[in-house]
Amino acid sequence: MVDQIRCRRRKAPTVGVGKAAELPSPGTGWPVCIRFADPRDREQVQAYFCSLSAQARYNRFLGGMSKLPESVIEHFVRRACTDQFTMLATTMHDGSEIVVGEARYVLDQDRSRAELALSVHDRWQGRGIGRSLVKQLERHAMASGVRRIFVEMLESNARICRYARAFGYAPASSVDWRLVCFEKTLAV
Repeated sequence: MVDQIRCRRRKAPTVGVGKAAELPSPGTGWPVCIRFADPRDREQVQAYFCSLSAQARYNRFLGGMSKLPESVIEHFVRRACTDQFTMLATTMHDGSEIVVGEARYVLDQDRSRAELALSVHDRWQGRGIGRSLVKQLERHAMASGVRRIFVEMLESNARICRYARAFGYAPASSVDWRLVCFEKTLAV
C-alpha cells in the first residue's frame, strides 16, 4: 500500500537529462508521496521515463520512445495550464526524491471530459501506487467539474485493461481501431 506522507522536496538526484536513474527496489515501508508535478521536476521526470522498460514506455505512449522530447516534458511539469494536470508518485532514496510513478489528465474542449494516462515504474508495480494516483486525479477532476474520465490503451496491455475495470471504468468506443477505451462517470 501507499503511505501518503507530507511532501517535502529534497535535492534532485544527480542524473543528467535523458539518462536513466537506477531506481531502488521497493522495500517494506518505503513511504510514497503523491503530489502535483512542477517545473522543478523536469530532470526527474526525464530520468523516470528513461528508467522504464521499453515495454512500459511503449504501453504508456502507445509507441516506441526512448526519451521524452522537451515539449512533452514541458506539458508534464507546467502548472499554469488549467486543462491538464500531472501528479507524481515519489519516494526518497539516498537523500533525494525520485519519481516512481506518474499520472495525468488532459481536458477535452468542453472541459466536462478528460483523458487519463499513467505509468508506474516496473519495479514498483503491484503496491497500490497506480490506484492512489488514479484516485487523486479523479478527485481533482471532480473538483474541477469534470463529469467523465476515460483511458485509451493498447489491447495487448491486458494488465491495465483489468485494472481499468477494477477501478470502475467500463468499456467504451474508441476512434482508433488499435486501442481499447474505458470510461467512468464521476460523481459530482
